[in-house]
Amino acid sequence: MESGRNPKQHYRGCDDSAAGSGYPPSGPKLDITVQLHNLTLTNQAVITASATQPYNNLTVLGETTDDYTHVGGVISNSGGVFSLGFFVNDPDCPCWLDLPMAVSNGGVTQWSGADLYRISNYLYMSGPNSRLQRQEDGFNALTHLSETLGTLVFVNGYNFTTVNDIPPGGGAGSDGSFGVNGYSGLLQIGQASDTNPTTFTVVGNLTNFDASTKTLNGNYIIDGRGRTATLRFSNANVQVLNNANLALYGDWHITDLNGNDAMGTLATVQNGSQFSSPNGQTITPNGGTFLNDSSSHIILNDAHVTINGNYHLTNNGQLTVSHPSSGSTTSNLYLGGALTADHGAKMDMGGQPGVNTDYTGTVLTVQNGIVYSNSAALTGVGTRLRATLFYQWFSTSARRNGRRAHNAECCEGEEHASQIRGGRGGCDYH
Repeated sequence: MESGRNPKQHYRGCDDSAAGSGYPPSGPKLDITVQLHNLTLTNQAVITASATQPYNNLTVLGETTDDYTHVGGVISNSGGVFSLGFFVNDPDCPCWLDLPMAVSNGGVTQWSGADLYRISNYLYMSGPNSRLQRQEDGFNALTHLSETLGTLVFVNGYNFTTVNDIPPGGGAGSDGSFGVNGYSGLLQIGQASDTNPTTFTVVGNLTNFDASTKTLNGNYIIDGRGRTATLRFSNANVQVLNNANLALYGDWHITDLNGNDAMGTLATVQNGSQFSSPNGQTITPNGGTFLNDSSSHIILNDAHVTINGNYHLTNNGQLTVSHPSSGSTTSNLYLGGALTADHGAKMDMGGQPGVNTDYTGTVLTVQNGIVYSNSAALTGVGTRLRATLFYQWFSTSARRNGRRAHNAECCEGEEHASQIRGGRGGCDYH
């Protein structure tokens, strides 16, 4: 949980099958079928519809007000029909959604004149038949959605496509673009419990992507662990992550509008980016070298990841090969070129501080040498490595958990067991 528009609360993403389960349980709750003249939400009040039949329905004949000066409320609708009348949720612009809202299980939430351009807090949409709509005529209230400053979660078959409906000569409408605010915004597509695939399509420009430099920023979760999760946008061809957080899981896809992979030639993660590589990812970096500059790159548990080129780790960047989830699985990073680490960079081979797991399958394969210099470190606190394959190791001032290698070349062509923390495993450390 983090601060949004003070003193409202802004809730970050969830990974749950029940709509709105990421919301805090505190605050008064309305969970019955009822018709009201007017309704004010305050002090984290929750309007909710049961996820089982008979679903709760809410009808407000007059006005629904979100009292944001006193934290405001949460609207979570799983299968019911919520008719909010005239909905006052943002004093600056009625086209902003400024309170947490969830619609799932075929639920319908509607209000008079609903037409949203911006998500300022949290919106969770789940299921192909769930709807946010204008009460008068059923118009999709997300038709003109073009920006999220908060958390936008589309899962379990709630597919979305931006529209380009600006009239000739200009006027009100949308140009099909979409943006994720780089500081507070998050776009999540899919979740582990999904039973339907989900696709988010930007027919105009993804404003976080600079097509001229092929650079992406912003915060994204593309989670295909349940069913396929896909982000599509025009001219997609990402070669640089700059101040970006990109988490990829399961059967994920990021493509252009023709279905071409946008991540296969990624070459740089920089400026504090965080990037996770799931099982099966293959990267052939543009220019032949994958550069991790002051960023975090994580090979996920049990993932087998291939980088067809060199890997340069620098400026306190970190590369982590996560530990396997059990003794019968492996986590494997294959580098087709050389691994170079310098200027405080660190590579961690599945270390769990204080835990001596003795896993057998954390595997690093490097074809053309390893060079560590300028306070770079190879760590793996508390974890034994029993299948660490170094085809070559060339070291200048190399340190492994603070221990210096005095032989300049060792472990060539050798597969060996090692205890990273203070042990000797083929290379002689002192």
